[in-house]
Amino acid sequence: MPVTDRSTNIIIMKTLVLTVIGEDRPGIVAELSELVEKHQGNWLESHMANLGGQFAGIVQVEVNAGDAQPLTEALHLLSERGLSVVVAGAGEPAPPMPTRSLEIELLGRDHPGIVHEVTEGLADIGVTIETMSSECFSGSMSGGEMFKAVLGIVVPETLSYTAIEKTLHRISNDMMVDVLIEEPRN
Repeated sequence: MPVTDRSTNIIIMKTLVLTVIGEDRPGIVAELSELVEKHQGNWLESHMANLGGQFAGIVQVEVNAGDAQPLTEALHLLSERGLSVVVAGAGEPAPPMPTRSLEIELLGRDHPGIVHEVTEGLADIGVTIETMSSECFSGSMSGGEMFKAVLGIVVPETLSYTAIEKTLHRISNDMMVDVLIEEPRN
């Protein structure tokens, strides 16, 4: 049942963020999208992957406020089919502040703690990570396990490019990885 604002007669919508994990199999996305559609929801954005044989996804949907709870309950029933679903209400967007986007690519020998070292260094200078993809692979020339990560970051306008570069080069020297900083590719 639609929830409306009585003074304006406008339907009140709610944004939900779903995280989904379970053993990968055909039809997972179809099941999720079917439940969103059945509850008159709108699938806004998603990122999904097969990681170690597990389906892992994050989905943002918009639904009438009156349908949010029934949708949440239906999603939780997917546990009977081997899917763990966590539903969170999207927060209010932060007030805009002047920022710029950059992309960082890291490449080097894999070792425990590499992600923590990089992300902690970026957090220390006020950088927000918007996207991150990483992989380990066998290095053809080195013969060892290599680590590659691509991070989309948001940097406060007040943070100089030199400060970012200095921090990343300190991190890269400590970890013996190559770092490339560039404007994001669209």
